[in-house]
Amino acid sequence: MALAEAITRAVPNSSARDYSSTGTPSVEVAPGSIVAVLQYLRDDPAHAYTALIDITAVDHVAGEGRFDVIYVLRSPTRRAALLVKARVPSDDPRLPSATPLWKAADWAEREVWDMFGIRFEGHPNLRRILMYEPFEGHPLQKSYAYDRRQPLVEERDPIANPWWIAFTLRYHPMRVWAVAGQISTLMLGTSNGMSLAPLVSSTRNCVFGSTS
Repeated sequence: MALAEAITRAVPNSSARDYSSTGTPSVEVAPGSIVAVLQYLRDDPAHAYTALIDITAVDHVAGEGRFDVIYVLRSPTRRAALLVKARVPSDDPRLPSATPLWKAADWAEREVWDMFGIRFEGHPNLRRILMYEPFEGHPLQKSYAYDRRQPLVEERDPIANPWWIAFTLRYHPMRVWAVAGQISTLMLGTSNGMSLAPLVSSTRNCVFGSTS
Protein backbone atom coordinates (compact mmCIF):
# COMPACT_ATOMS: atom_id res chain seq x y z
CA MET A 1 0.00 0.00 0.00
CA ALA A 2 1.32 3.45 -0.92
CA LEU A 3 2.15 5.68 2.02
CA ALA A 4 -0.35 8.38 1.02
CA GLU A 5 -3.11 5.78 0.85
CA ALA A 6 -2.23 4.44 4.30
CA ILE A 7 -2.25 7.96 5.76
CA THR A 8 -5.61 8.76 4.14
CA ARG A 9 -7.14 5.61 5.64
CA ALA A 10 -5.84 6.52 9.09
CA VAL A 11 -6.54 10.28 8.83
CA PRO A 12 -9.37 10.75 6.30
CA ASN A 13 -9.17 14.58 6.23
CA SER A 14 -5.46 14.57 5.43
CA SER A 15 -5.86 14.59 1.61
CA ALA A 16 -2.48 12.89 1.56
CA ARG A 17 -0.59 12.51 -1.70
CA ASP A 18 2.88 11.32 -2.57
CA TYR A 19 5.09 13.85 -4.30
CA SER A 20 8.46 13.83 -5.97
CA SER A 21 11.44 14.98 -3.91
CA THR A 22 15.21 14.49 -3.87
CA GLY A 23 15.16 10.72 -3.55
CA THR A 24 13.64 10.76 -0.05
CA PRO A 25 10.08 9.42 0.34
CA SER A 26 7.79 12.43 0.63
CA VAL A 27 4.13 13.07 1.27
CA GLU A 28 2.00 16.22 1.29
CA VAL A 29 -0.97 16.56 3.65
CA ALA A 30 -3.62 19.14 4.49
CA PRO A 31 -2.30 21.65 7.06
CA GLY A 32 -5.14 21.11 9.52
CA SER A 33 -4.35 17.40 9.72
CA ILE A 34 -0.61 17.71 10.29
CA VAL A 35 -0.55 16.73 13.98
CA ALA A 36 -2.82 13.71 13.45
CA VAL A 37 -0.68 12.58 10.49
CA LEU A 38 2.57 12.99 12.42
CA GLN A 39 1.15 11.07 15.36
CA TYR A 40 0.02 8.24 13.08
CA LEU A 41 3.44 8.05 11.44
CA ARG A 42 5.12 8.04 14.85
CA ASP A 43 2.90 5.52 16.62
CA ASP A 44 1.97 3.04 13.88
CA PRO A 45 4.41 0.08 14.06
CA ALA A 46 4.45 -0.26 10.29
CA HIS A 47 6.02 3.21 10.00
CA ALA A 48 7.60 4.00 13.40
CA TYR A 49 8.89 7.46 12.46
CA THR A 50 9.69 8.16 16.09
CA ALA A 51 12.38 10.81 15.59
CA LEU A 52 11.68 14.38 14.51
CA ILE A 53 14.93 15.55 12.91
CA ASP A 54 13.94 19.04 11.80
CA ILE A 55 11.16 21.40 10.77
CA THR A 56 11.87 23.90 8.03
CA ALA A 57 10.00 25.97 5.46
CA VAL A 58 10.24 27.19 1.87
CA ASP A 59 8.95 30.44 0.42
CA HIS A 60 8.95 29.50 -3.25
CA VAL A 61 8.27 32.78 -5.03
CA ALA A 62 7.69 36.25 -3.61
CA GLY A 63 4.03 37.14 -3.97
CA GLU A 64 2.95 33.63 -5.02
CA GLY A 65 1.00 33.28 -1.81
CA ARG A 66 2.20 30.13 -0.15
CA PHE A 67 4.74 28.55 2.16
CA ASP A 68 5.68 24.90 2.37
CA VAL A 69 6.43 23.65 5.87
CA ILE A 70 8.48 20.45 5.83
CA TYR A 71 8.85 17.99 8.69
CA VAL A 72 11.90 15.71 8.48
CA LEU A 73 11.20 12.37 10.18
CA ARG A 74 13.32 9.30 10.73
CA SER A 75 12.59 5.74 11.82
CA PRO A 76 15.63 4.38 13.69
CA THR A 77 14.25 0.83 13.71
CA ARG A 78 13.54 0.81 9.98
CA ARG A 79 16.49 3.01 9.03
CA ALA A 80 14.13 5.10 6.91
CA ALA A 81 13.61 8.83 6.39
CA LEU A 82 10.47 10.69 5.37
CA LEU A 83 9.54 14.26 4.44
CA VAL A 84 6.04 15.44 5.34
CA LYS A 85 4.93 18.69 3.72
CA ALA A 86 2.03 20.99 4.55
CA ARG A 87 1.25 24.07 2.45
CA VAL A 88 -0.03 27.23 4.16
CA PRO A 89 -1.14 30.58 2.66
CA SER A 90 1.22 33.51 3.05
CA ASP A 91 -1.54 35.93 4.12
CA ASP A 92 -2.22 33.93 7.31
CA PRO A 93 0.45 31.23 7.69
CA ARG A 94 -0.29 29.01 10.68
CA LEU A 95 -0.22 25.36 11.68
CA PRO A 96 -0.94 23.38 14.83
CA SER A 97 2.18 22.88 16.92
CA ALA A 98 3.90 19.50 16.99
CA THR A 99 5.27 20.11 20.50
CA PRO A 100 2.71 17.73 22.09
CA LEU A 101 4.34 14.94 20.03
CA TRP A 102 8.02 15.90 20.25
CA LYS A 103 9.74 18.37 22.56
CA ALA A 104 12.28 18.72 19.75
CA ALA A 105 9.63 20.66 17.84
CA ASP A 106 9.92 23.55 20.30
CA TRP A 107 13.05 25.26 19.00
CA ALA A 108 12.48 24.12 15.41
CA GLU A 109 9.07 25.81 15.31
CA ARG A 110 10.50 28.93 16.93
CA GLU A 111 13.10 29.12 14.16
CA VAL A 112 10.47 28.76 11.43
CA TRP A 113 8.41 31.50 13.11
CA ASP A 114 11.45 33.74 13.46
CA MET A 115 12.66 33.33 9.88
CA PHE A 116 9.37 32.92 7.96
CA GLY A 117 6.62 34.29 10.21
CA ILE A 118 4.65 31.02 10.29
CA ARG A 119 2.74 30.67 13.55
CA PHE A 120 2.38 27.37 15.37
CA GLU A 121 -0.82 27.35 17.37
CA GLY A 122 -0.48 25.76 20.79
CA HIS A 123 3.28 26.31 21.00
CA PRO A 124 4.19 26.92 24.66
CA ASN A 125 6.66 29.76 24.06
CA LEU A 126 6.60 31.01 20.47
CA ARG A 127 9.15 33.82 20.29
CA ARG A 128 12.28 34.65 18.33
CA ILE A 129 15.25 32.34 18.66
CA LEU A 130 17.83 33.65 16.13
CA MET A 131 16.97 37.33 15.77
CA TYR A 132 16.67 39.76 18.66
CA GLU A 133 13.22 40.65 19.94
CA PRO A 134 12.91 44.19 18.44
CA PHE A 135 13.74 42.81 14.96
CA GLU A 136 10.99 43.70 12.48
CA GLY A 137 9.84 41.20 9.86
CA HIS A 138 11.02 37.72 8.98
CA PRO A 139 14.25 37.64 6.96
CA LEU A 140 13.76 34.41 4.97
CA GLN A 141 10.51 35.57 3.41
CA LYS A 142 11.27 36.37 -0.21
CA SER A 143 9.22 39.54 0.14
CA TYR A 144 11.69 40.77 2.78
CA ALA A 145 13.76 43.58 1.23
CA TYR A 146 17.47 42.73 1.24
CA ASP A 147 18.35 46.35 2.06
CA ARG A 148 15.72 46.84 4.76
CA ARG A 149 17.04 48.74 7.74
CA GLN A 150 16.26 47.59 11.25
CA PRO A 151 15.66 49.85 14.28
CA LEU A 152 18.77 50.67 16.25
CA VAL A 153 18.99 48.93 19.59
CA GLU A 154 21.12 49.77 22.57
CA GLU A 155 24.49 48.15 22.96
CA ARG A 156 24.36 45.69 25.84
CA ASP A 157 26.50 43.16 27.62
CA PRO A 158 24.82 39.79 26.86
CA ILE A 159 26.09 38.33 30.14
CA ALA A 160 25.26 41.15 32.53
CA ASN A 161 22.11 42.22 30.68
CA PRO A 162 20.78 39.37 28.50
CA TRP A 163 17.91 39.88 26.09
CA TRP A 164 15.60 37.49 27.92
CA ILE A 165 15.41 39.90 30.87
CA ALA A 166 14.13 42.70 28.64
CA PHE A 167 11.72 40.30 26.93
CA THR A 168 10.37 39.05 30.26
CA LEU A 169 9.93 42.58 31.63
CA ARG A 170 8.08 43.67 28.51
CA TYR A 171 5.87 40.68 27.76
CA HIS A 172 5.68 38.70 31.02
CA PRO A 173 6.11 41.20 33.89
CA MET A 174 4.41 38.91 36.43
CA ARG A 175 7.21 36.39 35.94
CA VAL A 176 9.64 38.89 37.44
CA TRP A 177 7.99 38.52 40.84
CA ALA A 178 7.98 34.75 40.52
CA VAL A 179 11.68 34.74 39.67
CA ALA A 180 12.48 37.01 42.61
CA GLY A 181 10.74 34.57 44.92
CA GLN A 182 12.58 31.62 43.42
CA ILE A 183 15.94 33.35 43.82
CA SER A 184 15.21 34.01 47.50
CA THR A 185 14.31 30.37 47.98
CA LEU A 186 17.49 29.28 46.17
CA MET A 187 19.61 31.42 48.50
CA LEU A 188 17.90 29.99 51.58
CA GLY A 189 18.18 26.48 50.18
CA THR A 190 21.91 26.88 49.63
CA SER A 191 22.47 27.88 53.24
CA ASN A 192 20.30 25.02 54.53
CA GLY A 193 21.91 22.36 52.34
CA MET A 194 18.72 21.38 50.55
CA SER A 195 18.52 19.98 47.01
CA LEU A 196 18.41 22.82 44.46
CA ALA A 197 17.53 20.88 41.31
CA PRO A 198 13.72 21.32 41.56
CA LEU A 199 14.11 25.01 42.37
CA VAL A 200 16.49 25.61 39.48
CA SER A 201 14.04 23.93 37.12
CA SER A 202 11.16 25.98 38.50
CA THR A 203 13.12 29.23 38.16
CA ARG A 204 14.02 28.40 34.56
CA ASN A 205 10.36 27.77 33.76
CA CYS A 206 9.34 31.08 35.34
CA VAL A 207 11.74 32.95 33.08
CA PHE A 208 11.62 31.01 29.83
CA GLY A 209 8.23 29.33 30.09
CA SER A 210 7.51 25.67 30.58
CA THR A 211 8.24 23.33 27.65
CA SER A 212 6.39 20.36 29.10
